[in-house]
Amino acid sequence: MGHFPVTQFTRHLPLQPTTFAIGFLFFVNGIVFAAWATNIPFIQERYDLSEAQIGTVLLVIAAGAVVFMSMTSLFVRQFGSRLVSMVATQLFAAALAVAFYVESLTGLFLSVILLGAANGSMDVAMNQQAALYEAKQRRPIMSRLHGCFSIGALIGALTTYFAASVGVEPFQQAAAISLIVLGIGALLYSSLLADPTSVQNPKNGFSIELAKHRKLVLLGSLSCLAMMSEGAIADWSTLFLIEYSGLEAGTAALGFGTYALLMIVGRFSGDNLTSKIGYRVLGRLSGVLTCIGILLLLFGGTIPLQFFGFALLGFGIANLVPVVFSNAARLKSINPGAGIAFVSVAGYSGFLIGPAVIGWLAEHVGLDKSLLVVLAAGLVFVLSSRILPAKP
Repeated sequence: MGHFPVTQFTRHLPLQPTTFAIGFLFFVNGIVFAAWATNIPFIQERYDLSEAQIGTVLLVIAAGAVVFMSMTSLFVRQFGSRLVSMVATQLFAAALAVAFYVESLTGLFLSVILLGAANGSMDVAMNQQAALYEAKQRRPIMSRLHGCFSIGALIGALTTYFAASVGVEPFQQAAAISLIVLGIGALLYSSLLADPTSVQNPKNGFSIELAKHRKLVLLGSLSCLAMMSEGAIADWSTLFLIEYSGLEAGTAALGFGTYALLMIVGRFSGDNLTSKIGYRVLGRLSGVLTCIGILLLLFGGTIPLQFFGFALLGFGIANLVPVVFSNAARLKSINPGAGIAFVSVAGYSGFLIGPAVIGWLAEHVGLDKSLLVVLAAGLVFVLSSRILPAKP
């Protein structure tokens, strides 16, 4: 595992300070996101929450993200994506520690609003950095940078597993992550890219007028489905393994770790696959693997088959978001930052609707049946990938 991502990364993406700096943003986003997702059982137990109530917590996070995503293009125009991405990164890590530290429901909801807001702003700004770097390199690199998110997610899941094994509290885990992010971020900030003047032109910001662009709306719809699937697996898979397979919380986190590991493989191979088979075939293949993976997870019946389902889900979902973001940033007559902001808002609408609806459905039909929404998303992606260009 260790050699494959590194060799793919070094062969096609020069190891220069900017590479590390932008990759660091995605890495931190992944590790914080996974540390939150794999500790949801801790939140549920601390506050004695039902699945529907957990869905409400996830709804609040996603709402904060969506609101600030739509505002982030304004921040980027004023301050640049370099500053916005780094500030949001620090706030995202700090908000995680606060969410695990507070002991009241009011404190929890205020902290997860900040968690969602920081994540939303970070998502738009770091993807604009990635789009600028991809344009500068003149080759597909979005999947590899999103692969850094998956590496972070894997490490985040593993830290939860080891922390639970030795009795380290989630707050201590999150505080350590936040301090490390603060130190490394300060060192790498100057290596991030400055935005071209055209990106900061007020006429090129996010606007509801973008909804008139048919291709962008279609890409936004696919972004919604892709991120809904990611959110569903991340937020509910650990609880699913605990409730339906009888695993301990630490061991259940390894299911998400398997998913994240194969997502790393998928994303670091995604740019090569894009060059060889094109966006359209890759999108269709990813949808098929997503469908098979969720069926194995839900109906495999044994831990090995369920973990294999996690693996297929990781590889299948891996390139859905990078493919959509790459194409949104390349649309003619639309500023890359505005295009990314639009599909980001659409994607987080999937986060807003998906995990929360799954929680509410689980109260009535069970968590296993409610996760079938991921199967539906995969099928739609298979049927709709024809809107993607055949070649990059």
